[in-house]
Amino acid sequence: MFLSTEQLKNLDQNGYVIVKNALDPETTVDRVFNEYEFVLDKLCKELYENGEISSTHDDLNFDERVIAVYQETNRSHVQYFDFSLPLEEINEDTPMWHGPEVFRLLTNPDLLDVVESVIGPEIHSNPVQHIRIKVPNKSFDVNGNKEEPKKAGFNTSGATAWHQDQGVGTKDLDDTNMLTIWIPLRETTEEMGCLKVVPGSHRKDELFEFCTADSNHGTGIPERFFEADQMVPLPVDKGDLIVFNKKLVHGSLENESDQVRVSFDIRYNPIGEATGRKWFPGFNARSKNDPDSVLTDPVKWAESWVQAKNKLVSEGTPDFYGRWSSDNPACA
Repeated sequence: MFLSTEQLKNLDQNGYVIVKNALDPETTVDRVFNEYEFVLDKLCKELYENGEISSTHDDLNFDERVIAVYQETNRSHVQYFDFSLPLEEINEDTPMWHGPEVFRLLTNPDLLDVVESVIGPEIHSNPVQHIRIKVPNKSFDVNGNKEEPKKAGFNTSGATAWHQDQGVGTKDLDDTNMLTIWIPLRETTEEMGCLKVVPGSHRKDELFEFCTADSNHGTGIPERFFEADQMVPLPVDKGDLIVFNKKLVHGSLENESDQVRVSFDIRYNPIGEATGRKWFPGFNARSKNDPDSVLTDPVKWAESWVQAKNKLVSEGTPDFYGRWSSDNPACA
């Protein structure tokens, strides 16, 4: 699905556009979700064998099972599902998931048509990519008995801090025409913690200061730097896409529902441009100039991430966020 002139105009003016019914829910999105049901089953069996949970909880549905595991272990297991690596503390046992259905989604022709509409036909799959599994708020801190498990930079259930995607890469990303695609793996309402954006915030010439995690603001942009009162929530259906500019200020609402919110945020840039995380492997997803350079094998994609992890374990983790300083005036 190529974007219309009106959709491209909205993307340019507002910094984002919602593309309705871009993906087939049954043949694309549901297949990815089904793959993650397998991953969850695998996680439950491992935790049970290690004595960390009382049961494999295979009598529960996906949502109930995720919540049960998080509550029993009191920690986030999102890295087990993620198709990227963390930015610190990478070791031989660091889990990740690079399944064939995830790869097929990243290379889906309808999705790449949308991307081509914006950045052209030479498309590189940027390795800044994640799954977000946001459990209901009520699952934790019940009568003071539970504390919410944390994952660096992102709450498991709470609102994601305001940020710009350009700010989460190294400085060489500043000159890259990176595009973000936000994909719900199920209907995502405001109550479930949908994406929130500040329309037009991408038009600022400078990059907003992105405070580091040890600052008093946490990892995010203090609201005094932009028009936070202009926030717009973006509830979407399964099969929809949210396409947005790398400088758009965005975050997410808290999950106040009874359901687990599951979504992807993935990124693409023109072939040959910096990815902002050179230590992680991207791949050419489409090319008219050099079609032979396009990766079509999900096994080779998965292997490239294992090789990257092994190299980081042996050589050490670089300073991913070296461009940001906790004593920056924005963090005061």
